Amino acid sequence: MFDRWNFGHLSQRLFPAARYRSTAKQYDEYRRLIMERLFDTGFDLPISHLYGFVKTNLGFGCVTERITDAQGNTAQNLRERVLARSFTADDLEGLNRFIARLYEVSICAADMGPANFVHGHRHIGPENARTAPGWVLVDGFGDRFAITIRSVSRPARTRGMDRRFIRGKKVKGLVWQPDQRRFAFAEDYTPIR
Repeated sequence: MFDRWNFGHLSQRLFPAARYRSTAKQYDEYRRLIMERLFDTGFDLPISHLYGFVKTNLGFGCVTERITDAQGNTAQNLRERVLARSFTADDLEGLNRFIARLYEVSICAADMGPANFVHGHRHIGPENARTAPGWVLVDGFGDRFAITIRSVSRPARTRGMDRRFIRGKKVKGLVWQPDQRRFAFAEDYTPIR
């Protein structure tokens, strides 16, 4: 059992507060984005809404916005869509516009992996009105470093996003182009039309 442990497991065992640090940092980033644009009624939050905590039989759980497909099921993430070959050239353009938006609002990112990008409908307001489908970053945001320079420095957040896209998990079929800050189809991937 010990041979499978990594530094994260060890730190959580020695420092129990490390278990909820990433959740706290996500809430910090959510709060920062909301408070910076508090009176901007046209601001479209590119990350999932965080609604607080609820008591469960396993302890407290974080309640997060659910992104759905057209049938009301939980929407697929980027990795699932590319592997299922249901990812089109139009989807790629939409994803790249969304990534440009993340840079524009200056997200503090910890994990820009393909499992954290979800395409689907958001449900807003008392009537639970469904929006047009779009990309949402559902996890992996927040400054998780011990020295939290990214929380206060836009250039540090930009460099951090650049590094996260370069070093992050890859998905077969897409290639990150760091000089353009966008994805492109890999040579061996044929998108559906």
